[in-house]
Amino acid sequence: MNRFVKSINRVSLIQQIIIGLIIGILTALYVPDVANELALLGVLFVGALKGLHQSSYFPCNCSHQ
Repeated sequence: MNRFVKSINRVSLIQQIIIGLIIGILTALYVPDVANELALLGVLFVGALKGLHQSSYFPCNCSHQ
């Protein structure tokens, strides 16, 4: 398992997202029953991305003058 985590960490986040999208599309095309079971993961992922995006609009500016 440790080797697996190290190999994933060598790939950039953008590449990981693209790989995940490709795997998700192929799963939906060829094994739709499994894709329905995995749909919750997609919803959680998109929600997490939205949360990260919102936090970039409100950066913490702690130097009050």
